[in-house]
Amino acid sequence: MRTIIVLLTITACAGICAAQTIDLADEVAIPPADEVTYTFDAPAVPEGQIAVVHFRGRLENETQAGHTGALLVYLNGQELSGSSIVNKPQELQWGEGQISLWWSGGFRLMYSPDFVGNNQPDNRYYIRTGQAYTFDLDITGLLQPGENTLRLVHAIRDPNFPRAVILADLRVQVQPPPPAGPGRAEAPTGPLPFIAPEADHREDYQANCTPDGGITVTIGGRTYAIESSFSHERGGWNTLGASGGPEGEAGWSPEVGLLEGGFLVRATAADYTLERRVYPREEYIAVEDTITNTSGRDIALLQRHTVDVTDARDIYVAGLHPPAKTAQVREPANPTALAIFEGSQIALTPNDDVLRAHAYVFADESQAGIRDRDGALAAGATETYRWEIYPSATTGYFEMVNAIRRAHDVNFEIPGGFCFIDPREPFLSMSDEQLRAWLDAKNANTVGMGISVPRYHGKLAHGTAFLLVDHTIKREFAERLRRVKPGIKVLVYFHCYISTEDEAPERYAAERLLGPDGTQRVYSLDIYPLFVPFPGSAYADAMREFVRIILEDIGADGVYWDEIAYSRFAYHYGDPWDGRSADVDDDTMTIARRKTAVTLVTRPFRLPLAQEILDRSMMIGNGAPHTLSMAQLHFPRFIETGSVSNLRRGHLYTPIGLGDHLSERTTQDCVNGMRRHLDYGSLYYFYHSQVTVDYPSITAQMFPCTPIELHEGYIIAQERILTNTSGNFGWGDASDFEVHVYGPDGREVEGFAAPVVEHDGARYVELRLPGDYMAAIVRR
Repeated sequence: MRTIIVLLTITACAGICAAQTIDLADEVAIPPADEVTYTFDAPAVPEGQIAVVHFRGRLENETQAGHTGALLVYLNGQELSGSSIVNKPQELQWGEGQISLWWSGGFRLMYSPDFVGNNQPDNRYYIRTGQAYTFDLDITGLLQPGENTLRLVHAIRDPNFPRAVILADLRVQVQPPPPAGPGRAEAPTGPLPFIAPEADHREDYQANCTPDGGITVTIGGRTYAIESSFSHERGGWNTLGASGGPEGEAGWSPEVGLLEGGFLVRATAADYTLERRVYPREEYIAVEDTITNTSGRDIALLQRHTVDVTDARDIYVAGLHPPAKTAQVREPANPTALAIFEGSQIALTPNDDVLRAHAYVFADESQAGIRDRDGALAAGATETYRWEIYPSATTGYFEMVNAIRRAHDVNFEIPGGFCFIDPREPFLSMSDEQLRAWLDAKNANTVGMGISVPRYHGKLAHGTAFLLVDHTIKREFAERLRRVKPGIKVLVYFHCYISTEDEAPERYAAERLLGPDGTQRVYSLDIYPLFVPFPGSAYADAMREFVRIILEDIGADGVYWDEIAYSRFAYHYGDPWDGRSADVDDDTMTIARRKTAVTLVTRPFRLPLAQEILDRSMMIGNGAPHTLSMAQLHFPRFIETGSVSNLRRGHLYTPIGLGDHLSERTTQDCVNGMRRHLDYGSLYYFYHSQVTVDYPSITAQMFPCTPIELHEGYIIAQERILTNTSGNFGWGDASDFEVHVYGPDGREVEGFAAPVVEHDGARYVELRLPGDYMAAIVRR
């Protein structure tokens, strides 16, 4: 490992002078898995000042791109984290409105060729919160008289990673402390809103089909025109219009009529026929577009469904809130496009398997909606594409979310709490009492056991390698956990796409996940090759054996299924073809290359296996469903929160966020995460076993939870209401309840005033919470 030691001594004044700096380097490059160390003398910092390490940082890259936690900073052996940043907020907003922390297992650096691009508003990777490259890290409390050592480490430890960390203007300097922030918000003193589940979900709207096959929806005094377009292989589009005449190739002439409970549209193109059925419901309009390929050959089939948003007040795309009101996101977990106007709003979302797996949701200056840019239809095939329109006279993102959740029947009971634990140190050396206390502090009624022990040839025992190692230690540890904490459920890790068996690429050559160049894809490193469990294949059979070992040989109570939909790459460029996916030539609208959506081709393997697991045990999954068929199976699935805005991915299924393994290191970090999750109407599962929690917090009163409504800052469930905001909370009835209030450190606050108030014959609790408090109102 390369280490550079530089000795710098400042003796010009009796302290680091306010106008003086200790210059360390104009520029330094740190290769992957390497580090650089600077040693310097630092006299006392003048009173009323702070000392900071200042630098500009980036990851060397040919173009502007995203960012990752690439730099670790240590002063005198102590690691600096996000709380040391004094020149900007700890959160950054980027892209289409995504939110991340500047410190996530390391300080986030931009992939960039310079220190300019990510600060420019017209750049795709613009950091909207500013100062994309500059860091001032407070080191006042870590400086010591005399010699100090600053250690800078490239956080990516793979020496084959092709990007060096580039630091510029590296120095230690003295400066005034940052202006005091607003501080903790005090509890409100004025009138509070009464908050209860909505009693009447019906929307007063009118829906019609136009003579050209489009759809109009009138609500709140505004009429929305929804148009649809389907590609044809003459290089154009066949349109079902809502304003103006029909557009399309020769012979395209939609016919519109009525059917029981809705409208019927039929149209014929040169290569396919289309039958549209439109069904108005209480809260939404269901649309079914059945297309049959009559061409005698495989065809490209792109589609788009749009609404005019020219004068929209606000836009949400895939749950993101893009400041510029423009975005395009492929997000099968939350494929929603919402446009908010004065007095009403409208949203579009797919709700099937194929369109949802393919769909991009988007908004630009004039339109918002759904696009399938990867569609195809095999010769002679028929597919029904289902999507929905959600109009509402009440505006707001969660208004749409709750309507979709009711329509999709996903408000089912969520068990908890949950955390991960493995049969390794320090757990193996803990006494039974210590282990029970560790589990109780995390309210762990269910735990997930990983595959870190035992290893297969020094690697994690992924995939078929799991079949080749001895699981005695897992079985014995599961038995101990049940003895220590009776009633606990022990799940064991399962991943059906990665295999670390040495011979797997040769043994399962037909199931390798292939890229466009025909080579096998890998997860991150070459030791983690990816496979596709095609139904009936040898690899799929091996994955079934993986599950059998978990439930029978280890005797686990269930399965923790990681990355259910797919792993890293959504498409496989090889056989078998799914008959629905392709790369499409933008000019000719013809198939440029066939490809297979992993989440579609593996449905006949994953769905029955998941149902079999649920029939005999329990299951928790990673990632929200990407298809309607999988969403119809009800079990908890959490969202990883390396970026907290990822929590939007759980809004249309189980709203559970996993703690941020990149930034959470202490009990307080976890408490802050719980509070942040409630900002997104989400529950909290503990993540990494590296965090030992000192005491229980709101998660002790979080589960079970059967959601009724999600909102920014609170969740209303059948059993409880969880909130980090003030209000008069209740269920709109005479329910009795008990109240638990948690302070800034996450401990329950004894004697917190929470009076019961009567309103319209219903009981509510009046909660006036300071800004960093949380509460659980538990229904009796």
